[in-house]
Amino acid sequence: MSKMIYDISVVIPTKDREQQLFESVKSIVSQPGYTNCEVIVVNDGSVYSKRTLSKLRKFPRFTYFKIKSSGPAKARNIGSLKSRGELLAFIDDDCIADSSWLVSIKKYFIKQSQQSVFVGGSVKPLEIGASYINQYLCHIHHLDGPILTEGKITNMASANLIVRNVDFKKVKGFDERFPYAGAEDQNLVWKLSKIAKADFSTSLLVYHNHNISLSVFINKYRRYGRGVALHNYLAKDGATDSAVYNSYCHTYGDILTRFNRILTRAKQTRNRFESSANLAISAKIIYFFLSIIQETAFQIGSIDMRYDLISHPGKFRILTKKSI
Repeated sequence: MSKMIYDISVVIPTKDREQQLFESVKSIVSQPGYTNCEVIVVNDGSVYSKRTLSKLRKFPRFTYFKIKSSGPAKARNIGSLKSRGELLAFIDDDCIADSSWLVSIKKYFIKQSQQSVFVGGSVKPLEIGASYINQYLCHIHHLDGPILTEGKITNMASANLIVRNVDFKKVKGFDERFPYAGAEDQNLVWKLSKIAKADFSTSLLVYHNHNISLSVFINKYRRYGRGVALHNYLAKDGATDSAVYNSYCHTYGDILTRFNRILTRAKQTRNRFESSANLAISAKIIYFFLSIIQETAFQIGSIDMRYDLISHPGKFRILTKKSI
């Protein structure tokens, strides 16, 4: 492992978000806490303009790599391999870091210097836009806060996740068998929890762009369903199903026969914003349908992964020599 010379290495995987990436990097390098830090961007198969790349490369202590399209897990691992920071701070290319993000990270780990710990931070909406999907994601606190199971942190978003470099390498980083965003962070949290304490701090703050289309919304939760099913397979008996997201449909027929359960789960999601006095009845109805779509997409994704595991078990074999 290369000698550490920076306090923090910020690692950003990016794909098809050229302008958002620039704004994300700018929000990091422009803050006072950037002293003795670096930013590493790994482009996961996108084509970005020379003009944008030229502007990015003018930022201090900025490194850029491009790889074949392989997914954010591999992109983050490559970024960590090239890093020279004591801490790895993961943020997504559609996020803007709060102006005190790096300072807060440094203060947090100074206080935790004697403890083995990794930490997730708050992910707030960048803006509450006009679209119902944007507003819905804001109301359900998309990505914000840890997922708890029986009081234990079982998942935190990799859009704002900080870990000691040495601990990240001990668990061999993100599992690259997750080919796209979807539960690779849950898998990492599960692995890290074996060697360090999982913690969450609201003082570590980034802002996420929730402004997405309906098709992206559906694909996001379908991929998450695939990812959770894959994590549970890889973790075997050590996996803890999330109390928020779990797979109960095993075949496509189950979508119909267990639709009452989908409705129940959707109602539970609806209850998170039902009491809002400022929310119009029409919006509540639309949000309820979005919660049904969200839950159905998740279940379909988990079914897809189950079929993949049956049809192509070698593709997801347990790797014993994998390291980063």
